Formats: sequence, structure tokens, C-alpha cells
Amino acid sequence: MRQWRRCALTGALLWLTASAVALGRPQESPCLERTVQLNVITHNGQTVTDLSTSQFAAFYHKRAVRLLSITQNVGPRRVVILVDASGSMQPVRRFVFDVAEELLSDLPEGTQVGSVVFAQKVVGSWTLTTDRKAMQKQLEVLRNDRGLDNTIKGVTALLKTMQESLKTFGRPQEGDSLYVISDGEDNASNVYWRKLADQIVQSGIRVFAMRIHWVGGHLTPEEEESENHLQDIVIRTGGASLELPLSREKYLSVSHVEPLRDATGKPTPRAVEIALQSRLISGDSKMLIELPEATAKTGDWDLRFSDPQRSKGAILIYQHELPPCSIEYLSQ
Repeated sequence: MRQWRRCALTGALLWLTASAVALGRPQESPCLERTVQLNVITHNGQTVTDLSTSQFAAFYHKRAVRLLSITQNVGPRRVVILVDASGSMQPVRRFVFDVAEELLSDLPEGTQVGSVVFAQKVVGSWTLTTDRKAMQKQLEVLRNDRGLDNTIKGVTALLKTMQESLKTFGRPQEGDSLYVISDGEDNASNVYWRKLADQIVQSGIRVFAMRIHWVGGHLTPEEEESENHLQDIVIRTGGASLELPLSREKYLSVSHVEPLRDATGKPTPRAVEIALQSRLISGDSKMLIELPEATAKTGDWDLRFSDPQRSKGAILIYQHELPPCSIEYLSQ
């Protein structure tokens, strides 16, 4: 009996000692460091890759953040393209497929690309592949599917589709991106946009978008509010979006917008912008920072040029929401 008590007491002491060590670890090695993704582009649309920490200043809760290092992210890229084929996109449906194919042709060779075409539910989806011709053929089939309008109702589950599409990546890794082609309207998802943004930030995936902005016409309060959620997610994850304002009344009776190629086959300004997005996806940098205080949660922070005059009109694109302390992808 005494031996049992002695063993129990020894086990208790060992447990308390281990617990004290575990509790002490955050104090000895506080969760201060984060790795964030960023891009810098010049005023004429060229990406800048030769960056140094001295070019930037950062703040968290109005306190200075230490910038430890910055390197170009040279890892493999994986992109999942989401094409909104819902009822509200019917007037520009051929155009959104054009955008998907344009991005597909702009991405560097070796990039793994998947796609999801959706409305209220997924209409078609394809896993990640480097076979561009097969992907283009699949998109072309849906683009020319005249029965698509008969199977799609006037509801959209954009946020739900974005959440489900994260599974396409399996285990996320550096260089993963979602590219969303949509008007941002959502009237069928049961997903709160802020929680989805946190989930995407935690995974290390960035969101890029081509957003159709309808001018005029009637939107429900829910649809009007949801329009901005896509842009909010893009900013929080460190992506970039293009906005195409169109008159809803004008395009209700047509099935196309201005093409991405002119009569001579030269890219139009819109196609040039899509090519820039492709370069942002494939040419980002990663910055290692040290926060002024330990926290395990996500949170907003501020990154800026240290000398705006010397930046000469350059544009800084970065994750506005810090990832949590323990990020899921392999950052080193």
C-alpha cells in the first residue's frame, strides 16, 4: 500500500513538473514571430522582387514591429480558379470563362491548376493538374453548354463554394491561391465571411479576384452587403482584385463584354491586368516579422513603405490579417 502511495505521489510530482514546464514554454519562447506574404508593384505594373526590410515599417496595436527578413517565395504554385455561373452572371457568362482561360494561359508552366464552376451548387470541378490543354477543354465544354441556363437558378453560394474549394489543396502549402471570378453576390451560403477569412488566413492561402461590379438595378440588403465580402477577404489574405463596373440594365440583354483581345490579337488593357495578377500569384515575397507582444490569434496590422517619397508611386500588397501563431502550411 505504501509502495502504491509512493508511486502515485511520484507520478503526481512528475505530472506537475511537466505541466509547469509546458506552461512555462510560452513565457520562455513567446509566440512573437509570423511569416506574411506580400507583393510590390511599380506605378507602371512591374513586379518588384529585390526587396529589403529597410524599405518597410510595420505596426501592431500602434507599436513598432521588427522586420527580421524578407525573401522571394520560389516554391511551386497551385491555383484553384472559381467561376461564378449563377443567374446574376448570365449576361457575362462567356466573359468569365474567357477570364479563366486567360489566367490559365498566363500562369507559368508547371503551375498546378484546378477549377470549380458553381452557382447554388458546384456545376463542375476538376482537381489540380499541370495539363493546361485538358483544363481548357473542360472549361470550353461548360462555356458552350446551352443547357447550363436551364439547370442554374438565381441563387449563389459563393462563400460556401470558397470554403469547400479549400479542400482541393489537401494540405495547404506556400504559393497556394484561390482566383475567384464573380460579382461577389451571395444569397445561399450559411458561412459567415469573417470566419471564412480567418480560415483562409490560417491556411496561408491567398485570394485573388476578378469582380464584376453591377451598377444600377435592384439588390436585396443581403446581396448588397455580400458584394463587399469578397473584396474584404482578398485584402485580408494578401491577394489583389480587379473590378469591372458594368451597367446591369445594359447587359441584361447581351451575352458578352469587351473582349480580352482586339482584332489583331493584341491583349486589351483588361488582359494586361489579368497577366499582372498572374505575376503577383507566382512572384510574391515572404517577410518574417517579430511582434511587440505575444499572441496566438490572428489580428490586423499595418505595413507601409518606410519612405513613401522614395517608393515613387509603388503599390504595396500584403496580408492585412496576421496568421495565427501555429500556421498549417510548411513555412520554412
